[in-house]
Amino acid sequence: APQLHEGGDPKPQLHQLPACPPQQQPPAYEVQPLMDLSPSPPAHSRLEDELRAEISDRRR
Repeated sequence: APQLHEGGDPKPQLHQLPACPPQQQPPAYEVQPLMDLSPSPPAHSRLEDELRAEISDRRR
């Protein structure tokens, strides 16, 4: 009985555990670059808008 449990039970569990993390890793990896790229463009455009507003205010 102990041999069957040691050889049959733990193996399937180990196979199922690794199968779950790999699926979570790829999506997280894809989300990271998107999040990094997202904040950059808006911040840049905001800085440009502020600079343009300052220039227009100084010219007036």
